[in-house]
Amino acid sequence: MNDVDDLIRHELARDSAEINEFLAPHSGMLGMVLGAFKGSLGPWVWLITIVNMIAAGFMFWTAYHFLYAVGLDDRMYWGIWLIVTVLIGTSLKYWWWMEMNRVSIKREVTRLELAVLSLKGRIGHKLGEAK
Repeated sequence: MNDVDDLIRHELARDSAEINEFLAPHSGMLGMVLGAFKGSLGPWVWLITIVNMIAAGFMFWTAYHFLYAVGLDDRMYWGIWLIVTVLIGTSLKYWWWMEMNRVSIKREVTRLELAVLSLKGRIGHKLGEAK
């Protein structure tokens, strides 16, 4: 059993370079960001990005009105709207980062599936030769 474990470790280490080359364009933060736009929920990521930009515009608009409000009632009104727009932007960004994380995990699982399939073929071939 120990020989099979050593064979698995050796094959995984050898195949890791090939698989990393295959997935290299998606590494790093920029790759994660672009991967979210190209994932299965890509159209939703585009929509959330646009809505988030609109929410940021409203946030700056409400912040401007809050800072230059004259009366206490105006400050309360614009302050509440400022808090609401900040919460909307934060929520949308949180969803966006979670989608990036989901796509990254999906890519890693695919990498492991490729490694296991490659390893299975090689181990089956080597065990067949040993018999």
